Amino acid sequence: MDLYAPTVSPLNIDRQLQDTVGVTATPEVADAGANDTTTMFWGNWPATTHSGPTAFQTVNIPSNQICNGAVWCWYSVTDAIGNTSYSDVAKPTIITTGNYPDKPDVQPAGTTPADGMNVTVSLKNNFNPDLTLRDSDMVTVSWTIADNGSSQGVPATPAKRTPGSDLAGGKLTLAGLKPAPTANQYALVRFDVERTQFSSTEAPDRYQKFSSDAVAVSGSTLYPQTQNKLPAPVFKVANNVIDLGQVTGDIPAQIPSTNLIKFNNQVVLFGLGFDTAGTVVPGSYWTQPVSGIFAPYDFSVPRANVAVVPNGGHYLIHYTVDGASSPTTPSEVKQTSSPVHLQTGTLWSWGDAEYGTIGP
Repeated sequence: MDLYAPTVSPLNIDRQLQDTVGVTATPEVADAGANDTTTMFWGNWPATTHSGPTAFQTVNIPSNQICNGAVWCWYSVTDAIGNTSYSDVAKPTIITTGNYPDKPDVQPAGTTPADGMNVTVSLKNNFNPDLTLRDSDMVTVSWTIADNGSSQGVPATPAKRTPGSDLAGGKLTLAGLKPAPTANQYALVRFDVERTQFSSTEAPDRYQKFSSDAVAVSGSTLYPQTQNKLPAPVFKVANNVIDLGQVTGDIPAQIPSTNLIKFNNQVVLFGLGFDTAGTVVPGSYWTQPVSGIFAPYDFSVPRANVAVVPNGGHYLIHYTVDGASSPTTPSEVKQTSSPVHLQTGTLWSWGDAEYGTIGP
């Protein structure tokens, strides 16, 4: 019996799935029998079986089984006398669906970047509360580090682990990951969880990869330095989230109190937005020179420059004083409508985030 890979729909021209509603998998059988039984397998989720006249009907995939990442989809056909055949495997990647595990929690492993980062992951998510991390899952943490002032980020060597007995409360911590961002660097951290059920027969393996949201981490935030340094600017928004449904008008921010800004210093404010993949969002760049100020100093980032950042992306601000740069401060952007998703790219930032020292 010829069993072609199931047709997964709807896919884009790059064979990627970008939907969670209305997703289907259809058996493709060249010589179907009236008394056959067909079983459709989607990742590691419970299989769907149809028999008799309805054996080869399209299977609806529940939205809570679809997650950014990848999935293997295949089916088996058993005839009336018990012979079973297996189809080829469809392997679509799944992107920008809005279904993904929560971003990892990143903490310093010590007091300096040389100590690395502690990254804690879980499968807590926004679409299926029953999805939890298993001790046999393969967890891969990936991160990119960008030097301020450079347009190119450098990917670190990913860290891979199976939780095993270290799985505690549904979470796994990968400790001391290096390199960590220094005070003048920025990192974008994410993770993948791969779940494979290996077959002991001729049946294909069952596989799904769950790809998380990403978190932006400033080295100067992980490893703060305070002596004779410019303070990082702050967004004057609740929980450091720019909720465009709650904030009216431009986005309020502030340069905190410091004696390193004098009336005759030239101060320049900067802002830039990134999507969830770390790509610079066109139209988000903003800058404004100011002079004759003292700190604390309140300012506003134009709403139009922030509003182009898609939901879950980040808007970054920093400032310079006579050319010396403050640290960069990121804030997550929350949109009230569906975001515009951009292509995956490389994160970059700018300036010298190691609190530039003023004077000779």
